[in-house]
Amino acid sequence: MGQCYSVDAKLIVKDEESFCKCIQQTMKDMEERAIFHLEDGNVNTAWGCFQIICPNAHDFGDGEYCADFDASYGWESVMLEIFEKAFDFVEDGSYFDLYPDSGKERIYREKGKTKTNY
Repeated sequence: MGQCYSVDAKLIVKDEESFCKCIQQTMKDMEERAIFHLEDGNVNTAWGCFQIICPNAHDFGDGEYCADFDASYGWESVMLEIFEKAFDFVEDGSYFDLYPDSGKERIYREKGKTKTNY
């Protein structure tokens, strides 16, 4: 049994290589907690990384993405940990909004700092 997730994101990536390397390293550090299907995407682009973490994703251009999918209850903490670290490499105006079965959790960049509301 899992949980339904919806994600809306705007990722204004200032250094795509560093952004992707951060996500790859975080996924590697999580290997005991999570299974990532790296063969399903390109972990060398922001879009590719997003697709691996958030299946069934849609790209609206200009770094705007969304996804609706089912995953385990633990996936929520995996997504939040990955994107909170990767937000060191995005610009102000970026956000990652996560809607689990209930509530909303947000990571965003404002005035050069990563902020959260979870």
